[in-house]
Amino acid sequence: MSRKTNRLVAGITLGTAVVILGCQLAAAAPFLEALGTAGATAFAVFMSWAIGREIDPACEWSAFVALPFTLIIALFFDGPGFVFLFFILLVSRVLNGSSGMRSTSIDSFLLIILGAILYYDGIFTALLILSPVFIFDAHLHPQNRKQNIFALISPFLFLVMLLIVPGISFTAETVDIYKLGSLLLLAAAFMVLSILSSDKPVYDDKNKMILLRQRISLARLVPVVLIITALVFEGPRAFVLLYPAGLAYYGTAFYHLGRMIKTGQFAGRKVN
Repeated sequence: MSRKTNRLVAGITLGTAVVILGCQLAAAAPFLEALGTAGATAFAVFMSWAIGREIDPACEWSAFVALPFTLIIALFFDGPGFVFLFFILLVSRVLNGSSGMRSTSIDSFLLIILGAILYYDGIFTALLILSPVFIFDAHLHPQNRKQNIFALISPFLFLVMLLIVPGISFTAETVDIYKLGSLLLLAAAFMVLSILSSDKPVYDDKNKMILLRQRISLARLVPVVLIITALVFEGPRAFVLLYPAGLAYYGTAFYHLGRMIKTGQFAGRKVN
């Protein structure tokens, strides 16, 4: 990843925290409350960028499109779900291999712990989706065979949690026009990103290995499945938890749509 864009997002994140903290203090908010609001807002902005980079690693700038919208929404809602967003980010990095290293056992245990925390918080799909994530990582190049063990651990833990954690609801909420619209827009953003994103070779963070196209595609697909299932089962609560991730998909999709319209190109090729 470019040091220039990394420095830029670091500056944006820090600047967001400082400005929000100053505004909160000017409005006579208690210091700890102001600090928490500033931190949550800066976190939402950073995570929107970070997830955008993982789902569109071939383009350094598309992840920035969502940041103003993330900031605006963050001003009206409480902080997003730290655990859920970090879980999505880590899943994406495991799948696309952008770190330049094979996932370690510590990474896998961390994902399982986060999945268990999310299950306890009512997000049961996190543990369920880990099994295919580990299987993909085990069998796609570069193969990481030890992930086969974790692919068995995650569904076993799901069954254990099912027995020991009462009151988890597996009932989908009523589908209204707003939820349906959100789901369709997110699916459309995923499709646009998948079709229009550049097909040029993408190197990992260490600039040593070209990322596998199948891995990049899975790193886009699995988070969007998590977001959609959360919206179906959790409704408005999922929106508050995950709006930085959803906006990352919208922002990257809008970037490529705008590029196509401006240049008359389709993923680097002329549109017929």
